[in-house]
Amino acid sequence: MLMNASDINVGTKGGEEMVYRFNKENFNKNASKNVKEKIKHILDEIENKEVEFDENNNGTIKIDWYGVEHELYPVQKSWCIEADI
Repeated sequence: MLMNASDINVGTKGGEEMVYRFNKENFNKNASKNVKEKIKHILDEIENKEVEFDENNNGTIKIDWYGVEHELYPVQKSWCIEADI
């Protein structure tokens, strides 16, 4: 099934369009110790980055380091906040 990114990532709350954004505080509260240890060195870099979720609720953050695009996957919704577009 083909879906637009907006069908997957954007929701509405009170009539306003919303996106998910990575949140360090939620990550530190909800992630396992193992995951925290693996990505602790990039938390400042990914703070407030938009997270795109697929139909299975697996999130991805796209990060550009020194001109090379990387993806952090899977990102959990419990690590995110909902924010206005």
